[in-house]
Amino acid sequence: LQAWNVLFYLGPVPVFYTHFLYKSLSPDHLIRWRTQPGLDARNGLYAKNTLFTSYSDSVYSKLFADYYMKQGFGYGGELNRRKGEDSRAILYGYRIKETSTWHSDGANNSRVVTSTQVVRWQVLGDIYQAVGSSNSANSFQGRLQAQSDADFNNHYTRSSSLRVTPDLFNSAAFVHRFSQATARLSWSRYDVADASRRKYFKTTESIPRLDVNSSSLRIGRLPWLNTFNGFADSIYVRGRAYLEKSVGAGWQGTRNFQLGRGVSFTPALSYNEVYYSRQETSRAPIFDALIGRWNANETLRFNTPLGGLDATHTYQQRLKHGTLQHDAGAVDKGVEVNAVSVSNVYILTPRAWTRLSSGYDFRTFRGYSVGFRQRVQPITAEANWQAYEKLVFTLREDYQLD
Repeated sequence: LQAWNVLFYLGPVPVFYTHFLYKSLSPDHLIRWRTQPGLDARNGLYAKNTLFTSYSDSVYSKLFADYYMKQGFGYGGELNRRKGEDSRAILYGYRIKETSTWHSDGANNSRVVTSTQVVRWQVLGDIYQAVGSSNSANSFQGRLQAQSDADFNNHYTRSSSLRVTPDLFNSAAFVHRFSQATARLSWSRYDVADASRRKYFKTTESIPRLDVNSSSLRIGRLPWLNTFNGFADSIYVRGRAYLEKSVGAGWQGTRNFQLGRGVSFTPALSYNEVYYSRQETSRAPIFDALIGRWNANETLRFNTPLGGLDATHTYQQRLKHGTLQHDAGAVDKGVEVNAVSVSNVYILTPRAWTRLSSGYDFRTFRGYSVGFRQRVQPITAEANWQAYEKLVFTLREDYQLD
């Protein structure tokens, strides 16, 4: 829309004149500007300014120019690409020189304000890309996270898909889907902050890891479904002067039984064997360790007027190195899991539901005992409401007896 010699009226009174006026009638604008004023205790009065620029139907950018009364000026940018669910990527960066710095007091878990100027920055990235056609069996995915310190404030990040965390997690993976299995070759690294919260150190790193998982298979006339899995990993753990290399394979069988109207029972039995190049123990390290684990899982489900009630018992036993005997001499007596969990899901409407869950740990240990309050798992209450297709509100409360 173009107009010349335009007058704006407030009722019958002309209040503004412009020689020329232009307004795009297109629903998609090439350039947009947005200012978000606000006030909070940390930053004081602030104005967050964002310039949106569209380059195509699938690529757009955001430039940030912000002013915080207590912190100063901050600036950054974000580049987005989204061409369907199989081609999406985002890269974000931000920098600010804070004039009044807040940092954590680790001993009291509180915030301390100082007047020292500190430069804080962050770079985040995320990508998922199918390789080949839209129905390709190959895909690449990755995550990038780097930042100046563990107290970089979440207030600076505008993207809901990239939340700020005090720890750093970086990863990359290539996935290939076969007709009856999926293979994933990945690299991952996890860094945590030191006591000053200004520096990071590497805690673990898999370089690389290969996982292979089959789909549920029927073998011959066996009445249960079978799944197979395997992995190979080379992992660095801080404090160790060596890379731990491991290879494992496992099997699981499961079957569903309908016991009556609205009542079902689903047992599952699994076994896996893992080889470790070196495993640390309370005594001397074990080289070329071969350790097996078997797991039994049973779920009883009731569909009631008050929702779907699931009661599950899980038991996992570890075997001694190189044998089929239980590792009964260990502190946990070789029992890694022995717990019952109960959860109830009540669907109020197709877009609203609630969940209540808890559990109990039955394990016993050599040399010390565990009381009732420590055995009860956190009692969790959760309410969810899906307002729109891409907007879900969740309210969650956890209660721990001890």
